[in-house]
Amino acid sequence: LFNRWLETGAPAKQKWVLYAASIHGGDAIVPLLYSQIQEWPKHARGAMAAEAVKALALNGSTAGLLQVDQISRKFKFRQVKAAAGDALSFAAQQLGLSRDELEDRIVPDLGFDERMEQVIDYGARTFRAVLSLSLEIDIFDSDGKRLKNLPAPGKRDDEETARAANAAFKQMKKQLKAVVSNQKLRLEQALMTRRQWSAPRWTELFVKNPVMHQFAISLIWGVYEGGRLKDTFRYMEDGSFNTADEEEYELPAGGRIGLVHPVELDQALLSGWKEQLEDYEVTQPIEQLTRPVSRPTTEEE
Repeated sequence: LFNRWLETGAPAKQKWVLYAASIHGGDAIVPLLYSQIQEWPKHARGAMAAEAVKALALNGSTAGLLQVDQISRKFKFRQVKAAAGDALSFAAQQLGLSRDELEDRIVPDLGFDERMEQVIDYGARTFRAVLSLSLEIDIFDSDGKRLKNLPAPGKRDDEETARAANAAFKQMKKQLKAVVSNQKLRLEQALMTRRQWSAPRWTELFVKNPVMHQFAISLIWGVYEGGRLKDTFRYMEDGSFNTADEEEYELPAGGRIGLVHPVELDQALLSGWKEQLEDYEVTQPIEQLTRPVSRPTTEEE
């Protein structure tokens, strides 16, 4: 239906096809819609692209909502970008959530387990994909040997199983790239707007989700009470928490958790955190501790 509509020039009078295709097209329709959303504005069809974004938000899949989220944050054409923001806000309203809460909920695990691993099955062979701290994918064979890339299916593999697994892996790599880009923008915004999470919600998003877990261990977090910074901590790769002095820290059940801005830290504490990240050779995914800070002079005060 969607292809036939495109073949006839995608007439605006039949734009209902966008909604029918999105709602009933499953994951397969998402890249096709996104391709048209990118193409139409180049040919003075921004209104149709904006309509397609609204339709994409009704797809019902995480992939669809993630694509809309990406468009709402970074898209060349303002009309389409605004439509994506409206579509996300509408979806959140229908679910009784804030837009931030909806965006938290749609972060996928991409098939990785709590150990940041997943198995790729070729039938006769299996491979282990591991999500690294740099949010890249490392591939290992069944003997634990690291490979440069996932091998192409061979004659000894189960043809159908191997082909499907290889295609799914390629699609997952593309999705990972989009997710990482989206989440960097979201974390940057969370830092600037002082967004905070309750301890259980923070744990659900940053500890249990394998993608966000890799972000979490590279950032410095604060515990806030009454809007004021009480403690700072870092989430470690082994699941523990520690302070700038590398003492073990117990995450409180109450309070709110947010990204610490360097303007909130005195020079000694800021230097302590910077030194710890350097010692552990941790590269932050967003500019946090190195953000420039301008403090008023006595005269300005």
